[in-house]
Amino acid sequence: NVQVPSGPPVAASNARTAQIVNQINQIQRICEFMGDEYKVACFATTYRELAQDIPANGDYEEAREVLLDTARKLDRLTRDNLDRNKPALSARIQTDSGQSVPTPPMRAVQADRASELNRQASNIVAEAETILLRSASSDATRAIHYQRIAAAVGSNKVLLRSS
Repeated sequence: NVQVPSGPPVAASNARTAQIVNQINQIQRICEFMGDEYKVACFATTYRELAQDIPANGDYEEAREVLLDTARKLDRLTRDNLDRNKPALSARIQTDSGQSVPTPPMRAVQADRASELNRQASNIVAEAETILLRSASSDATRAIHYQRIAAAVGSNKVLLRSS
């Protein structure tokens, strides 16, 4: 279900960047309350949801790709280590319009592997932060926007590492 870019390219703006950063901070608050064995799936699911809201063409295209790729890697980690005995959980997220909507179901990983998997997930998120920063340094018009998004993603990495 890849969205094809449509409409004119979207230029980076403080408002749009603030929206993305707020959503990443919201993701942090949601995943913080999930049990350790749900954190990897929580970040995978919420990053994918966020990325799908980001314009597929224009200044944010690369940020969108990085988040989608990160979600895919986190998904794989979850899938490869599923705990089939635990129920899938859903959280509620606030959309840009202020609506509260449920996330897709999030699956648990095996509890005895959770802290190791969260460390691996933290490395995947750290890699996303690095790619975002690299892309900031390659384009002056996007630099501050990508730095702000990277910083928010970086705080997610810290949460995973501490679990």
